Amino acid sequence: MAIDLKALSKRLTPVMDEEVAKIVEARTAANAHRYVRATRTKTI
Repeated sequence: MAIDLKALSKRLTPVMDEEVAKIVEARTAANAHRYVRATRTKTI
Protein backbone atom coordinates (compact mmCIF):
# COMPACT_ATOMS: atom_id res chain seq x y z
CA MET A 1 0.00 0.00 0.00
CA ALA A 2 1.61 3.22 -1.16
CA ILE A 3 1.21 6.24 1.06
CA ASP A 4 1.32 9.67 -0.55
CA LEU A 5 3.86 11.29 1.74
CA LYS A 6 3.58 14.72 0.15
CA ALA A 7 -0.18 14.88 0.65
CA LEU A 8 0.18 13.55 4.17
CA SER A 9 2.89 16.04 5.12
CA LYS A 10 0.87 18.88 3.59
CA ARG A 11 -2.08 17.96 5.77
CA LEU A 12 0.09 17.61 8.87
CA THR A 13 2.22 20.71 8.36
CA PRO A 14 -0.08 23.25 10.09
CA VAL A 15 -0.44 20.99 13.13
CA MET A 16 3.29 20.29 13.22
CA ASP A 17 4.13 23.97 12.89
CA GLU A 18 1.83 24.77 15.79
CA GLU A 19 3.37 22.06 17.97
CA VAL A 20 6.90 23.09 17.04
CA ALA A 21 6.09 26.72 17.75
CA LYS A 22 4.77 25.77 21.19
CA ILE A 23 7.87 23.72 21.96
CA VAL A 24 10.23 26.42 20.73
CA GLU A 25 8.34 29.05 22.72
CA ALA A 26 8.50 26.96 25.88
CA ARG A 27 12.20 26.30 25.37
CA THR A 28 13.09 29.93 24.75
CA ALA A 29 11.04 30.97 27.76
CA ALA A 30 12.85 28.43 29.95
CA ASN A 31 16.24 29.45 28.56
CA ALA A 32 15.52 33.14 29.04
CA HIS A 33 14.40 32.51 32.61
CA ARG A 34 17.52 30.46 33.33
CA TYR A 35 19.72 33.12 31.76
CA VAL A 36 18.13 35.93 33.74
CA ARG A 37 18.47 33.97 36.97
CA ALA A 38 22.11 33.20 36.24
CA THR A 39 22.96 36.80 35.42
CA ARG A 40 21.08 38.11 38.45
CA THR A 41 22.82 35.83 40.93
CA LYS A 42 26.27 36.49 39.48
CA THR A 43 27.82 39.87 40.09
CA ILE A 44 29.28 41.03 36.80
